[in-house]
Formats: sequence, C-alpha cells, structure tokens
Amino acid sequence: MNITINGAKVTNVAVEMFYEDFLPENLKYLKGMFEAKAKELYVLVTNGETVEYKLLVGLGKEKDLTQEVVRNAVAKVARKVKELNLEGASIKVCKSSVLSEMSIIEAMTDAIELGLYAFDKYKTDKKEDKNLAFSFEEVTDVEAANRCVEERKHIAAGINTARDIINEPSNVLYPETLAEIVQNCGKQYGFEVEVLEGTELETLGMHAMLTVGNGSVHKPRLIVMRHKNGGDMETLGLVGKGLTCDTGGYSLKSSDSMYYQKTDMSGAASVLGTMIALSQNDVKKNVIGVIPACENVVSGCSYKVGDVLTTMAGKTVQVLNTDAEGRLALADALTYIIQQEKVSKVIDLATLTGVAGVTFGNVYTAAISNHDDFYNTFLDAAKVAEEKFWRLPTDARYREWINSDVADIKNTGAAGGGTITAAMFLQEFVEELPWIHLDIAATACVDPAVRDYEYRGGTGVAIRTLYELITK
Repeated sequence: MNITINGAKVTNVAVEMFYEDFLPENLKYLKGMFEAKAKELYVLVTNGETVEYKLLVGLGKEKDLTQEVVRNAVAKVARKVKELNLEGASIKVCKSSVLSEMSIIEAMTDAIELGLYAFDKYKTDKKEDKNLAFSFEEVTDVEAANRCVEERKHIAAGINTARDIINEPSNVLYPETLAEIVQNCGKQYGFEVEVLEGTELETLGMHAMLTVGNGSVHKPRLIVMRHKNGGDMETLGLVGKGLTCDTGGYSLKSSDSMYYQKTDMSGAASVLGTMIALSQNDVKKNVIGVIPACENVVSGCSYKVGDVLTTMAGKTVQVLNTDAEGRLALADALTYIIQQEKVSKVIDLATLTGVAGVTFGNVYTAAISNHDDFYNTFLDAAKVAEEKFWRLPTDARYREWINSDVADIKNTGAAGGGTITAAMFLQEFVEELPWIHLDIAATACVDPAVRDYEYRGGTGVAIRTLYELITK
C-alpha cells in the first residue's frame, strides 16, 4: 500500500471520521442511516462528470476513543475502497483530545496495512491486487508522520509474514521449508539466521525435541535468529513453538480438531514477525529468537505413551500424552537459548493448550510469569499496543501435579488447570531467569475474524506488544 502525508489527493474518494457526540448539523439529516457510532460506515455517491465518493466513518463517543477504535474503523474504510474497486482514498485525520495525532496515524497505518491482508495464493481465479493509494490529510507534523508511517508499515510487514506462514498448509510448510523461509527473511531484512539439525542437535542433547519429531520424514530443525544491535545491553530471548503439523501422535486428535493443527507453529510465526519488525526499523537492542521446528505424526518411529525422555537440561520426563508435545520441544529450546545464547530474560509463545480458549475465548491470551516486575513491564507494553493478556496463578500446588513416580516430571498434570500445569512444566527449564509464557492457542488463529483489521486465520498475536516492550 502507498501511504502519503498531505499528498496528492485521490480526488474522487474522500473519507472523514466523526464522533457520535459531535456530529455536525449538516449530517443530522442522515439520522437513522448514519449516527457516527463506532465502526459505522456510510457511503455517499455523487454522479457528475465523474463519480465521487464520500465515506463517513463513525468513531463513537470521543471520550471512548482508542487506537483500536481507529484501527477497526479505518480498516472498514480500506476494505470498502477495495470492494468498490477504487484506486485509493484521501482520509482526513480526526482531531482528538484523547489521542495524539501520531497515535491516530499509527492506528490508521495499522488498519490499512493489516486490514487489506488476505491469504489467497492458492486461488486460481484471484484478481491481481492493486497498489492502493491512501493520503492522510490535514496532518500538522508531516515529518513525524512520515517516520511513524514507515515504522508501522515495518511492524505490519512482520505481522503479515507471520499470518502467511500460519495460513500455509502443512504439505508446504514443514521444518525444512520453515527454516528456508526464516533464512530468506534474514537475508531480506538483515538479521542473522543459523539452522541446527541432525547430529548438531544430538550433540547438544536435545533429545526431547528430536523425539517429538522422530515419527516424521521431515526431521526437526532448531532455527536461531539473532538481532544483535544493542552493543553491551542485555539480550532478550524469544522462543516460539514451531510444530508445523501436530496430529497428536499416538494420542491421536479427533478429525474435527486436526485441520487447525497446521497452525501449531503460530508461536514461531510471531517470533519471526517480531524479528522482522526489529530489523527493518533498526532497533538498537539485542534479541535472540529460537524456533524448535518439528512435526508430531504417527509412524513406527513415533514416541509412545509411557516413554521416558531426557531433555537437554538433563531432566527426565515421563510421557503420559504424546499430544502434549509442544512443551517437550520448548523445554529443549528454552535450555538452548539460556545456555548457548546467554539471554538474560525469556518469553515463550506457544499454541500450547486448548483449554486456554475455553477460559478466555479468542479475546485474551493466557499468560504466566515467574517475575512480577518483568510481567508488569510487559503488561504496560500490551496496554500501549492494545493487545489483551490475562495472568494465571503459579501456586506450588500446581507444580505438584506434574510430579512423576518414574521420572523427574511428567508431561501432563491433573484433569484440571491444564494451561497452568503446562506452563509449570516449562518453568522447570528457565533456570530462575525472568520469564513470561504466553499460551496463544486461542488467539493465534481466528475464524471468523475478531477485529475488523484481522483476516480469518493467522493473527500474528503479540507482535505489537513484543515490539513495544523491546523498543521502549
């Protein structure tokens, strides 16, 4: 998309945003058709020598204005422009006593770049996408606005890349091809990528991850991304679950739930998207991203219920459910990023437990942390990014539920508290470092879309929050 500030107007398409409590007198005649409620959109068409469009957009009451309100409203505009087969639009930036001009421009850019996303690469009758042109009008600080637009476009590029790979089918996306995608992104956007496999993983002792992927012809890859741009500053570690296909192994999933298991690498996608945003915006920080990429499928080589595995950390794990595989791969990845990459804090993102969605639906992401200050800083970033997270408890009682009689721990707990006990399993491998676990099982992929700037399928959840956390 081409976005300019106070640029050449798309003369036949004008967009203006209005507040419900300050609707101009000259629009009162539209009462019942347009009342400027949040996300309300009304199209006025004038037939003269050329057809002219005016799109009226509602923002609700001004006191309730947030970036999310603007994102949803402007996304509806962008999609309407595309639906009407127009070339673009001139959008008047609304004035607000609640949000700054730059905050509104940030949200408008997000809305266009994210709202026009679609995953249609496999459709044979698709139309070629136009490079739509949008101009943000009546902007006071043009120089700051241009910088803002570029930064947000780069963040959106990371999110849309994450969406792309989440939406890929598993016959196209498997550990080897995921590694190739990340390597190509590293070359394109300027971060270092290293891929470990086979004997390299065996030498490191990553037997838990290797065992999870042992049943597949597509063997595991550990994908390491390095953004070392912060000199002597501390290094943040990001670990993203990368199960490109998860059948549940011998603890086979039902047919109904099998389709979405191609999205079980959504944590990996969000880590990659974050690295893209950081590199494109030349952020002066140190961040390492690690993806344990593997497939959990059924074959004569698959691991079995009752097996005992030894992790890279040396802890032994009794397998009670082969569908609790993500935490096994993550355990080795967490040990790797701490011991080999020497990170000082770590965040993992994983589509780990379906019960997270039972609790929160697809609105809030479940979170667990062992460090109050780190989590509160993360939550401050989430409030700015306007993404929703809810922290769950880590009482010692939950840890007792993963005790094993035959190994150090087992990979599933009691009947209840599955989201918590899964996180408690991961906590065994963070070595007392400040740590946050995000269970994105319900928020990484949505159908239908929850927000107007989303598209059904992959969301790239938490990328905006992670970017805000790292850069502020």
